[in-house]
Amino acid sequence: VCIGAWWPAKTLDELILSMGDMIQYKNLDPKDPMNSKAAAWALRNKHRFPIDERDLKGGPSVVDQIVLGDTESASDIEINIL
Repeated sequence: VCIGAWWPAKTLDELILSMGDMIQYKNLDPKDPMNSKAAAWALRNKHRFPIDERDLKGGPSVVDQIVLGDTESASDIEINIL
């Protein structure tokens, strides 16, 4: 997978969202394909792909889901080692 320009300042979540956009054909660059015949075919046949078009950035923010502090006492934690 060619992810285009990448630099260390980009975070893992940005990489994952970028890959999700690739899967949904949102960041396809038909002017710079690795395989021009495949790119041309894909552009002509977009209707054949079962693409989920939901917004990958929608929903609650990860920051809003982070809970700081101890929410359970140590006696409530169960650890199973297999």
